[in-house]
Amino acid sequence: MNIQSLKIIINNRKLRRADLARMAGVSRAAVTKWFHQGEKSDWINMETRSLIKLSISLGIEPSILMTSVARLEPQTTRFLWDRLYPDMES
Repeated sequence: MNIQSLKIIINNRKLRRADLARMAGVSRAAVTKWFHQGEKSDWINMETRSLIKLSISLGIEPSILMTSVARLEPQTTRFLWDRLYPDMES
């Protein structure tokens, strides 16, 4: 699963990691492991049944979680707009 796709979804829906754990049917420690693994690379290893359960709970196709999303954090600008709306990426 692509961690950037997941981050965008949880930011937009204002979900917590505990919510993700409940939706995927895994422990909170497993979700923490996903995010630590995602820091090293943008991809997370997880069981297929957890991916399917999470996507059903989120009401999205599993392919959305498997699609790579460009990282926008490295691209910074000095426009006033960016300072007014720092979380515009989500």
